[in-house]
Amino acid sequence: MGKKIHSDEEKLFLKRFGKNVKNIREKLNLTQAELAFRMGMTTQTLSDIENGKTDCQQTTAYLIAKALGIKLNELYLFEDNQ
Repeated sequence: MGKKIHSDEEKLFLKRFGKNVKNIREKLNLTQAELAFRMGMTTQTLSDIENGKTDCQQTTAYLIAKALGIKLNELYLFEDNQ
């Protein structure tokens, strides 16, 4: 799925990205299972992304955005307090 994350900065980015995915998913009243199904991936993989445990490829980010019905860049619009 992705490369091993080493730096604290990379870890923070993944946590913020994952939290943003989760927040958007929850605002749309979707479960992890529903979103994972729309994307054609496992719930565990989506959970790992949402929890900042794994890096996802650009194509996976595209699939997330498409399944959520949002523009890709919205996944990267983080709040300062995240």
